[in-house]
Amino acid sequence: RIAGVRIGLAKIMAERLGEVCADPMAINDEDRNALVQMYEEAIAIDGRDIEPYYKVGEMLELKDPQRAAQTYAKYPANFETPDQDDAFIAGEVVRLSLRGKDYLKWAKGGPEVLNVAKGLVVMAKVNSLEMISSYVEKLEKANQTALLCEVYAAVNNRAIDDPEMTSYFHRKGWVTGAAALRQAIEHARLMHPLM
Repeated sequence: RIAGVRIGLAKIMAERLGEVCADPMAINDEDRNALVQMYEEAIAIDGRDIEPYYKVGEMLELKDPQRAAQTYAKYPANFETPDQDDAFIAGEVVRLSLRGKDYLKWAKGGPEVLNVAKGLVVMAKVNSLEMISSYVEKLEKANQTALLCEVYAAVNNRAIDDPEMTSYFHRKGWVTGAAALRQAIEHARLMHPLM
């Protein structure tokens, strides 16, 4: 209920800004920060309401896409049985995080990588593996294949060292040889597990 009040206040402020709000880039920094703060307060009160995440993401997408992705990543997605809201938020995290070429420089196991991995799992569970194919290609080019092994195993509800999964990973060229597979499995265990 209190979250709704914060969202309502932000909407009133946005209405007062009028036409400027039709173009998020036209909002001055002071007004944008005030609106973002109101929506972030609503998120703190009710973390499962997607509207404030969407509004913050919309306002920050072009000015500060990394912050927008970080805001979306705070959403408490249901990894066991994700729904369309979970998939929408996950998709925004992945889309914003993989925009540009910064992902090519990510450290393996960094927070951006983990957020993208979680997002890919949710997107694929709700929709399909085909839905994430373009992102998989980008991560292959960035040599994030150990992460992709973990994502595919999680989507299929299997262990990363499951014989079917390891066979698939070998066919994809994500891991070659037993030593590389052991290294990928150990990496996945040492880093933050997806589930």
